[in-house]
Amino acid sequence: VVVASGRDGSHRGGQAAHVGGIQRDPALIVTASFASSFILMLSVGNLGGRLAWAAVSDKIGRPATFTCLPREHRDIRLPADHHTAGHTEPVSCFASCVLRLSIAAISMFGGVYAVLPAYESDLFGTKY
Repeated sequence: VVVASGRDGSHRGGQAAHVGGIQRDPALIVTASFASSFILMLSVGNLGGRLAWAAVSDKIGRPATFTCLPREHRDIRLPADHHTAGHTEPVSCFASCVLRLSIAAISMFGGVYAVLPAYESDLFGTKY
């Protein structure tokens, strides 16, 4: 799927994207408002992950949280790879699936950034 467009609104290579078996113009799929909304939602996912995974870490402990994070990330990536491999859904369904899975994956990164300093101090102690 071609999702990038040039400055003049034309897409790369002069070919339309095949999305869901239908030929579509990528400039219509990814607009500036879509891209800015996507980045905003990723930021919200990052913040939510920092808050949620820190709370989970307080409940189940930091070592258990760092055992859980890679497993959860793997469980999110597998459906994303499977779903995007040969999709036949409309563009809006595909885009919402990619958005939801991206937000979930970014929330895991936010959780790692929130919990890692305390986990490292548990492992190595505080020196300063």
